Amino acid sequence: MQIKLIKHPYVIFWSSIPILLLVSHYKANQTLDINIHDTYYVFSQQQLCVFLSVFFGITGLVYWLLKKFNFKTIPILAVLHIFFSVGVVLGNSIQELLVDYFLGKRYYTITDIPYASTLIFILMISIGQIIFLLNVFLAIVNGRNKKSLIRDS
Repeated sequence: MQIKLIKHPYVIFWSSIPILLLVSHYKANQTLDINIHDTYYVFSQQQLCVFLSVFFGITGLVYWLLKKFNFKTIPILAVLHIFFSVGVVLGNSIQELLVDYFLGKRYYTITDIPYASTLIFILMISIGQIIFLLNVFLAIVNGRNKKSLIRDS
């Protein structure tokens, strides 16, 4: 099962979309406040989860197109990309749901995120996307599988 998921990373991205949409429905009226120096960035968590769902859909589509046109990606880079993208986002979302469930919902929650954890989260997501771009670039540079070239001729 694990080897199939490594060979088909688009399945992981596409299967995480319903989870993110459920989280967005659950946290529909909460906001995410990020304070960087003198500027506050305020996002609705629902909009953020919908944006991530669209992003994961596009990422899954790129992996699917590479697989459909027989471009071979590097499995370890795909695993690292999945960990840094899906693992970090879903882990954070599920952790917030569990905290709300076990500690109970409060009328007002302070969603001001410390500066260091914001930077770490952004850094981890950025590393994942750099790994993704590297994996796609190497797959295109290496070309199609030799097996597919023999079959096409």
